[in-house]
Formats: sequence, structure tokens, C-alpha cells
Amino acid sequence: MIIEVDIYSAIRARYSDGESIRAIAKDLGVSRQTVKKYCEGATHPEVRKNYQREPEIITDTIKTF
Repeated sequence: MIIEVDIYSAIRARYSDGESIRAIAKDLGVSRQTVKKYCEGATHPEVRKNYQREPEIITDTIKTF
């Protein structure tokens, strides 16, 4: 599930107002782990990890198959 910036803002505002992580997660329909992650402030929904996939190694045996 991709969290939009408006939900992120709601999570941060509710948490700073003293609402519990469990209550925020239940009201917004987001997992508690996600709410906790955004409450800690270490990540932002617009910042994504770069997807780096290692190239597959195709041997001659596989090519002839």
C-alpha cells in the first residue's frame, strides 16, 4: 500500500497531538508498523528506495535450453 502525503500529514499531526499509534492506525486503516515508521520521522512517503536488481547470469547451458 502506498501512503499518500495527506495521510502522512494526518499521521504526524495526530501523533503530535498525543493520539496513540493504535488509534491512528485503526482510524486511517493503515498498519501500526506503518504509523510507527512515520511517527518516528525517519522516512517520508515521497522518498523511495532505488530498485537495484542484480543482472541474471545466463550460462551457455541455459541459452541452449
